[in-house]
Order: sequence, then C-alpha cells, then structure tokens
Amino acid sequence: MVQELLCRKFTERSCKYVIWNDYRPEEEHTKPPEEMMRAIVSGEVQAVAAVLLRDYDKKWFFSLPIKKTFLMIDRFPESGWEPIANALRGRKQIAVIASESEKGHSFVVDSLLNAGIRILPQRRRLLTSNDYIGKDWIEIGYRFAKEQLSAKTPPDALVVYPDNMAPGVFYAVQEMGFRVPEDLLLVIHRNVELDYFCPVPVFHLDTKLEHIAERLADSITSAPRKKE
Repeated sequence: MVQELLCRKFTERSCKYVIWNDYRPEEEHTKPPEEMMRAIVSGEVQAVAAVLLRDYDKKWFFSLPIKKTFLMIDRFPESGWEPIANALRGRKQIAVIASESEKGHSFVVDSLLNAGIRILPQRRRLLTSNDYIGKDWIEIGYRFAKEQLSAKTPPDALVVYPDNMAPGVFYAVQEMGFRVPEDLLLVIHRNVELDYFCPVPVFHLDTKLEHIAERLADSITSAPRKKE
C-alpha cells in the first residue's frame, strides 16, 4: 500500500516514475538490476526511492550515482511514546517483538528505553530480514509470542511491531489462556488505513501510511539546498 500511495504522490507532483519489483535470488543482489542501471546511465532515471530495502541490497543501493532515499522503519511511528510508556510503567516484565531498525537495535526498544521503560535483553526478540523475507508474518507472530509467553516467568506486557504479526500474536495469547489486560498488557502496532480484527483490548501504536508516503516523496523530489 505504501508503494501505491507513493505513486499517487509522484503523480500529484507531476513526476514520471517506473516501478521495479526485484525478484532476483539473494545471491544475485551484489549489484543493481541491469534494467535499472541502464536507465540510470542513459539519464532516463534521476532518482530512486526504495520501499523495501533488504540488508543485502544496501551496498549497491547506497553506491548508486544518483539521488536516492529509502523507507526507514524508524520513520513509522506517528504517536508519541509517552502514553504507551505510562501504560507500561505498572508492569514488571515487559517483552518486545519487533523488526530491527539496524543491526542489533530496534527503534521500538530504543524509544521505550528513552521513555524510562526497562526491557531486559532476554525479553527482546528482534527480527532480522532472514526471519521474515518471504515468510508468513502471522506464523512469525504466533511463534515468537508463544516463545515469549512460555518463559518460566512470562511477561506481563508485550509490545509487537509491525502489525503484520498481530493476528498470530492474538492466536497465541488466546490459545495460552492469558487474560488481556489483566494478565498481559498488549501494545500492538496499527497502520490506521489497514484494519485487522482485534479480539482483545489492546493499546495501539498508530502510524499513517499516507504520512509515510508523503515524507518519502518529499525527500526524493525536493530540490537540493544551494550552498551558501
């Protein structure tokens, strides 16, 4: 959906665009797609915006000799962290399941730590691209939620990001008999344009895909600043 919104933003700005869906095997991702490189060399393409930039694509992407930008995971949150932090402060064992923002780090964990919320290292399950590329997000949410909730001392709060995992997390919570929010406080990411069935009361970390696409389009179409 971000791709569709981004295309609409380009159209609103009277920018021509072409979409490349890169389905090459991982071992071929040592250089840009040939079609893309030909378009860059010929001058047909003057900028590239990546909606999904995998770890193994970053080296060649950042070496492109034209303007470029990419959708960073830590651009997502729209709402402040303080309301979520306030809800979590009464909980003693807080677990997080989240995608990595960069190697070994997650903006979700970092934001909560900055808000004064203690999250033990063993309570942090950070997903790398190998965990989710080409895999079922619902199954991932189910498996990692069960992993956290099966601990000898289970968490009394669980923060989950992104929303792709939410259905699987709900399955695990209900299957294991946790009462929400009495036994377990759930904080689940939600793209406000994309609803999902939520069978239990949760706190939401809201994002707006419209704003994400707007910022991405602005960053690639804005004119460079003139040097003083």
